[in-house]
Amino acid sequence: MKRYSTGFTLIELVVVIIILGVLAVTAAPKFINLQDDARAATHQGFTGALSSSIKLAHATWEVRKSSADPASVGNGGYLDYNGVRIGFWGVSGYPECENGCTLNGGIANAGGCNGGIPKLLDDSVTFLDTYNTAAFPPAGGDCVFTDKENENLKIRYSAVNGKVKACADATSCTALLSSSTPGNF
Repeated sequence: MKRYSTGFTLIELVVVIIILGVLAVTAAPKFINLQDDARAATHQGFTGALSSSIKLAHATWEVRKSSADPASVGNGGYLDYNGVRIGFWGVSGYPECENGCTLNGGIANAGGCNGGIPKLLDDSVTFLDTYNTAAFPPAGGDCVFTDKENENLKIRYSAVNGKVKACADATSCTALLSSSTPGNF
């Protein structure tokens, strides 16, 4: 009667470990890039949402501008928009800020880039948790929203012409920020 051994030999175990190691080395980069891919998809989603919100706010201004509260400083007025008092620049009709700013097409205040513009979005809290906000150039003009974890994900918005454009790498971000003229990007 022959006796069969149960279990694996050392060579079989080493071969299995090597195969698992090779699989892990080839699969790990795919899983690591999933986080970057998710962040890029979120960035595209926010860009589209912001662009749509800007267009909808502009259309609201065009329909309701005759009933807007006039601006105390600048050209335009204020409308209640989704529960927020938004200032619209009268020359272009695009949203510029939250209540109480100078409506001149040159966003340069806290009520603009990190106030009224994000509040046009349904999920402004998540947007502001995801992006740093700043006027561009620093003296004012457009808004630039920069992802807090990836500096190469930016969105630029201009109240001069309602343009919203995004970048997702160093080269396209350099191009996006190359003009300091509001609306010229």
